[in-house]
Amino acid sequence: MSKFLQACPSRRVLLQTGLLVLALSLIQTASGGFDSDDVSFAHRLVLWTVVVCLVAGQFLAIMVLVRLSGLAQAGRRWPAWLIAFAGVWPLVTLQVEALKRTPLLSYQAPDPLLDFALFMAPGIAFICGLIVLIEIQAERQRRREDEQASWVPAPLEDADPGEGWPAGTILSIETQDHYLSLTSDHGQHLVRATMSEAIARTRPGSGMRVHRSWWVAREAVARTERRGRDHVLILVDDRVVPIARGRVDQLKQAGWL
Repeated sequence: MSKFLQACPSRRVLLQTGLLVLALSLIQTASGGFDSDDVSFAHRLVLWTVVVCLVAGQFLAIMVLVRLSGLAQAGRRWPAWLIAFAGVWPLVTLQVEALKRTPLLSYQAPDPLLDFALFMAPGIAFICGLIVLIEIQAERQRRREDEQASWVPAPLEDADPGEGWPAGTILSIETQDHYLSLTSDHGQHLVRATMSEAIARTRPGSGMRVHRSWWVAREAVARTERRGRDHVLILVDDRVVPIARGRVDQLKQAGWL
């Protein structure tokens, strides 16, 4: 199950792909593509939504199958995309040709299959290429988030209240723009500082930076949970803290997961 979830597109990719499908469907509907000017707007909208969904949905599904098969390993996504396009091109061509025998596309006469496949290739490649760009951007964003997460020494030492730092044991640190929201055994405190400044005031050993915006003391963690493809920490005060995907292996090594 874990391998399947890792192979699936992220929520970010699925959302952006859904918006892409909507945009392309509306553009093709308005332009009367596929010589569909003679049918109603509603008919064209349904037609193009079906066609674009066939391409996008099956392209993503084939990529999942390719990744599960081991043909495309992590960090080598181009083979998965190429294999998925090679599979979705003839598949969608046959499906759209079949639609010509339904009321949805009955105004189009059947074509020689090879000629029709060549006609369909640029449009299918265009949609698949946009989805690939969405995946690339999402992967880069995920890496940027993971790179900002790093191990942090644990609890802040008792600080001089005159400097604005709370006394006592810090249970969690959350970045909020130029401020830190500190939760200690004396309550919550808002300090104008950066995470690196907080790190400089710590002793090594009892906590971890689990996300670019969060550091958590080990004693503050009640349990961990799996939510879809992601892990989260549930703190003793019931707050939910996200775990960056790039930190999962390190948390497992440290015995947190």
